[in-house]
Amino acid sequence: MLIKPVSRLFILLLYLGLLLTSFGDAQDLPGFFSTEDIAVLEQLVVIAEEHDLASLTELSNLEILNKGFGLEGRLAKALSISGSASLSGDVYGQAVPSYSVSVGLDVMKLLNSEGNLALGEQSLLEARLNSRLRVVEAFVGYKVALLTAETAARALEAAEASYRVSVLRVRVGESILSEQIAAQSQVASAGLELYSANGEVIIGLESLAAVVGVSVADLVGLLEAS
Repeated sequence: MLIKPVSRLFILLLYLGLLLTSFGDAQDLPGFFSTEDIAVLEQLVVIAEEHDLASLTELSNLEILNKGFGLEGRLAKALSISGSASLSGDVYGQAVPSYSVSVGLDVMKLLNSEGNLALGEQSLLEARLNSRLRVVEAFVGYKVALLTAETAARALEAAEASYRVSVLRVRVGESILSEQIAAQSQVASAGLELYSANGEVIIGLESLAAVVGVSVADLVGLLEAS
């Protein structure tokens, strides 16, 4: 029995149909970070501050400064009190005790205390900003890795669809075998790209968990619950 040749129009329509199936959801790929992403990011920043060693150290130092350099403590350091007692005679030659007290205020010590507090607050702010920057960088890296992997997965689907079309074209005599081999090579290349992209997702997830200061399992739970 002879097989009727398939028209080129049919092959073209089949090819377009497979590609549209592969890329039909391309518009779903995000081009910006959603409000949900930002909310998750802010939550991770707060958690990271609770585990960041530099932030915790600066906070502890500031608490010590606040205890030592409160108003009462600063006045105690800046004030100096001295007293003396002596005997003097009156007009009749009688001995009369004489007392004197002097009070001094070292303004520089008072100002230095306020300066130390300001430096402590600045150090804490810098530590928290550095922690926040590390979380933002890791979070963005992870989200980009996810998007790259999703794009690579769709590219693999398209390559597989193209390969299936090339097989049909060769079968009906519309193409030569080299086209099928080239399409097969594209599938292999796309598969490697997806493998690499998935590896970057793993690295991104591990990096984000390390920066936030939680386990990967806990981080996944936070991301899934958001």
